[in-house]
Amino acid sequence: MKQLSNADGQLIHVETADAPEHIATLTIYDQGTAGNGLVRFKDILRTFETRLHRSPVFTNKIARVPFNLDQPFWVPDPRFELEYHLRHIALPQPGDWRQLCIQVSRLHAQPLDLSRPLWQAYVIEGLNNVEGVPENSFAVYIKIHHAAVDGMAFADFYSSLHDFKPILPKGEYGSIISQWDIPEEPGSLKLLGEASKHMARMPLEMAQTVADLVPEMIKSRRYKEEYDYEAAHAKPQTRFDTPVSRNRVFNGSQFPMTDIKAIRAAVPGATVNDVAVAIVSLALRHYLSSKRALPEKSLVGWIPVNVRPKGQAQKSGNEFALLAMTAHTDIADPKQLLTQIHKTTSAAKAYRENVGDDLFTRLTQFIPAPFQRYLGSITSLSANIGSSALPANFTISNVPNSPKPLYLAGAKAVRFQALGLLQHGLGLFHIISSYCDDFILSFLSCRDQMPDPQFYMECIEDAFQKLKGIVPDDRSVTRAKGRSTTKPKTRPKSDRAEGVSANA
Repeated sequence: MKQLSNADGQLIHVETADAPEHIATLTIYDQGTAGNGLVRFKDILRTFETRLHRSPVFTNKIARVPFNLDQPFWVPDPRFELEYHLRHIALPQPGDWRQLCIQVSRLHAQPLDLSRPLWQAYVIEGLNNVEGVPENSFAVYIKIHHAAVDGMAFADFYSSLHDFKPILPKGEYGSIISQWDIPEEPGSLKLLGEASKHMARMPLEMAQTVADLVPEMIKSRRYKEEYDYEAAHAKPQTRFDTPVSRNRVFNGSQFPMTDIKAIRAAVPGATVNDVAVAIVSLALRHYLSSKRALPEKSLVGWIPVNVRPKGQAQKSGNEFALLAMTAHTDIADPKQLLTQIHKTTSAAKAYRENVGDDLFTRLTQFIPAPFQRYLGSITSLSANIGSSALPANFTISNVPNSPKPLYLAGAKAVRFQALGLLQHGLGLFHIISSYCDDFILSFLSCRDQMPDPQFYMECIEDAFQKLKGIVPDDRSVTRAKGRSTTKPKTRPKSDRAEGVSANA
C-alpha cells in the first residue's frame, strides 16, 4: 500500500468529464515478423499477462481515504480482469490514417474508470490503407492516468511490454492470473491510520518551504539581475485558452532524424528540442495567421522537465517541473527563430538549475486533498470568463522511446505516436519523441478549438520544410513518412470545420 503524492493526487481531484487526465501512446505493428505472419489477440493477452509483474501500474488501483481527507493509496485490485483493460476492435473500411485518427480521438476523449487500475489498451485491426505501413498491420492504443505515470514512467511501462527481437509468448493465456492470490482492499480505519501519518508531516514540510521563501526570493532576484534573465511574459489570449469540450482531435507525423539534426547544426548549440519548439512556433504562427487570430505578442509554451534524480527508478508517479517559456511566434524568419528559441530555452534551464523550481509551484504541493478539486473549478471558471489562469497557451512534452526496433508478441513496431492531455484554458498539447531513425511530432486538441486538424498538420509539415531551408547547401525536400507534404494555403481560412472529416 503506497500513498499518492500531492502532485499525483491533484491529478485525480482536478479531473472532469470534459478534461480527463490521462496520456497515451499509439503504435502500429507489422505482424509479418511474427511466427507464421499472424498475431492472435490471445497472443497479445498472453504477452500482457507475462509482463504484469513488471510495473505496479498494471494491477494497482486507488483506494480513497474516507471523506477525501488526504490523498488516496495505491492498492492491488482484488477483481483485476485483464480482458477488461485490453480490448479488441477494428476500423471500418478503407482503414486509412484518417479513420485511425478518428477512432483514437474518440477513445482518448473517454475518461478511465477510477475504481479500477488506471490504464486501458485497444488492439485495433483493419489498417489496410495507411500509407507507408505493411499490409495486415494492426495498432495498439494504450492510455494511462497521469496520476500513475509521467512521461518517463510511461516510457518504462511501455518498454516493459516489448522485446528487442520477435518473441512469441509461451504458455496458455490465463495460467498466471489464475494462480494469483490478491488480498482484499484495506478498510477505512486502516486508510485513515496511514493517512494520519502523512497529515502530521505536512505542516512541518510546508513550514520549511515557507521558511525558504525570503532567501529564495533574494536568490532569484540576484540571478535575474546578474544574468539579465527575464521569465516568460504574460501570455496573450488565443482560441486555445477557452474551456475544452468532450471531443478531441489528434494527428501526427514523423520526419527523418538526420534532417532534424542538420537543422539543429545550423544554429550552434541548438538542441533537437529547440528544433521541435521552432517547428511548433512556425506552425502556430501560420495556423493563427490564416484565421487572422495571431496575437502581436508571442505565445507562451509550457514544457515539462524531468526532475528525477539520475538513476532513480521510473516505475510510476510524477517527477517533473513545468517551464513556461516564450515561443517567439512573433518571429517569421526560421533561422532567427531557432536562434532565439535556443537562447530562451538555455536561459530558462540555467535559471532553474541555479535557482530551483518556482516557489508558487512548490507551495501548491501542500494544498490539502479536500481543496485540490477546487483548482480545477478555478481553472474552468477563469477559462469561461475569457482569462485563463494557466500561464501558457500550449504544451510541448518529450516522451522518450527506443532507438532500436521493438516487438510486441513477435510483431515489429513500425510507427509510434503519443498523446497528451487537455485542460480548460490549455487546449493544445504537442508531444515530441523519436523511434529508431525518426523524429516524431503529434498533437492533441479540442475539436471546438481546432475544427481543422488536417490543416494544422499541414502547417507543421510546412514549418519543417521552412526550417530545412536554413541548412547550408541543402536543396532536397524530405517527405514526412505516411503524410502529404502539400503546403497550406496562405490566404485566410474561415473557422468552418473543413478538417472535421479528418478527426471527427
